[in-house]
Amino acid sequence: MSNDASQPETFVGAKVNPADGAVDLSHAARSTNEPSQNVNPRDNFRQRFLATIQEAANHGLEQTRLINSVNYLENERAGTLRSLYLSAIGKEVGLSKEAVHNLLRRYQKEKIRANEDGELFHYHQTSYVGFEDALEAGGLLSYDLLKLIGKAPQKGSGSRKDVVQMTRDRYDSEGNLISQGLVSGRSIGAKEDIALVFDSSIMDDQDYDCIDAYPNLPSIPMDKLHAVLVPSEDERQKAQAMLSKSKFKAPVMTRQEWETRTYSED
Repeated sequence: MSNDASQPETFVGAKVNPADGAVDLSHAARSTNEPSQNVNPRDNFRQRFLATIQEAANHGLEQTRLINSVNYLENERAGTLRSLYLSAIGKEVGLSKEAVHNLLRRYQKEKIRANEDGELFHYHQTSYVGFEDALEAGGLLSYDLLKLIGKAPQKGSGSRKDVVQMTRDRYDSEGNLISQGLVSGRSIGAKEDIALVFDSSIMDDQDYDCIDAYPNLPSIPMDKLHAVLVPSEDERQKAQAMLSKSKFKAPVMTRQEWETRTYSED
């Protein structure tokens, strides 16, 4: 988890560019007063975003550099080139490449939280076998972690990062859903038997990365499970039985119920 100060700096009068989320702090007033208990959570996200920008600037990474660096990482998939790029920036500003990467990941995460007014649900689609393994292991695990416990599936070709990938709901600043995270599993190369839903609290993990096309983590604890979605009513009982044998609890519903939110959590 990140080490947020108990009384973070706040900024009043900052201007946000809606095109790229860039923030102009040049005319913003700073305050280190303890925030009010009645502050809107959305305002807290904006303050965290501004504080992240300021922290990066303190290390010599101005906002333009943050934006350009995130854009580079979004478009460059080769791990070696990404590593060299982060190392070069780190050498320039006196930070390790890991520290630079962490700042960039935090910048992108807080930018999303500040600029998208929605619940930011995340989805991981898997098979019933994958669901059962996750319940037994206590979480969704990356390939290397699955290998350690003897549960690794046959690894496909390519050099994909060893992480658990997800899709997520995307919103505009007015709270309108602009891209639905729950999609056909086949469209993203995944099993579509079950979709596991996690709320935005998984973004608090320091390893959370949303710079890539698909948000990801090395592992996702099942105690953060928000809901289990099945393709049809016929499969609800099967998923519910698997869940009931574990210590984890979450509503089981069809995809249609989730999309219309016409379900009961009783």
